[in-house]
Amino acid sequence: MVKTRDLLRMPTFIMKVTELVVTIICVALVTDMWYVAMTPAKTAIVNGTFVGYILLSTVIILGLILDTPLDRTLVLVVTLPGAVMFFASGSIMMQAWNNFGSQADRLLLSGVLSFLNGFVYLVDFVLNCFRSRLPCTR
Repeated sequence: MVKTRDLLRMPTFIMKVTELVVTIICVALVTDMWYVAMTPAKTAIVNGTFVGYILLSTVIILGLILDTPLDRTLVLVVTLPGAVMFFASGSIMMQAWNNFGSQADRLLLSGVLSFLNGFVYLVDFVLNCFRSRLPCTR
């Protein structure tokens, strides 16, 4: 098991915890809203992104804590689509907020936080990609 002090010095650990916390906040903001999106397909994208990336971030964090991190390639395969999915979810929620107006301010906040999380996932991808001198290779 890795020492807490060592974990807190790892950029990957800090990014993953940030991603997990922001995703949980997004879920908490829209947990009782049935109008997260305008169509069932868009609602599925938003909910699937939140639930899926809560699980993935948790697994990656546990791997780091137990000193058995996931393969770097697998982390790269998860983080770039994560950025895209959070940007898409943020766009969907902002579109729904635009249609529902001020009665859904939490929806706007969750959309903005989703965009922020997408940016964090993008930075995480870049940091993991260029962790060594050879870009995107083992």
